[in-house]
Amino acid sequence: MKRIPLLALVLTLMLTACHTTEENYKRAYDIAKEKRIESIGEEEYAKIEAEKTKYNAVIAGDSVRLIRAHANVVDMDKDFVVPRYCVVVAEFNQVFNATSYAARLREEEKLPSFVLKVARDKNHVVVIKAFDEKVAALSYLKSIDKHVKMKLLTSPWILEKL
Repeated sequence: MKRIPLLALVLTLMLTACHTTEENYKRAYDIAKEKRIESIGEEEYAKIEAEKTKYNAVIAGDSVRLIRAHANVVDMDKDFVVPRYCVVVAEFNQVFNATSYAARLREEEKLPSFVLKVARDKNHVVVIKAFDEKVAALSYLKSIDKHVKMKLLTSPWILEKL
């Protein structure tokens, strides 16, 4: 009988101690990033990062980062049809972080954001808005500062959904 209150206390402490926050996640991410930089060297790491973000397409005379890949919707109805050109504002390995960020964009910025899982690298990307025409996506991308007030986690780019 004495063990029931003790068990309840232990369970309560365990449930409250396992609370993931954005700050904890960022701290763990920074530690992992530092270890990766140490293992491959700063110069090689800089080359890898530059390759990830380089502009690789020209749309209407402007250079832009455009990735072509198959992707599936994560956090919308299955009947939701994703337009072909998506303006991406964040990439995450974990679906929880991607859906949380998309929800913040919907709530705080009133933007129609959603999450796609990209088959190519298995990352989850947060799409702020999608278009049927790539010129329209480029136009939105160029004026993204007018549409989004909160800090973006990465430089925005365009995903062409195949």
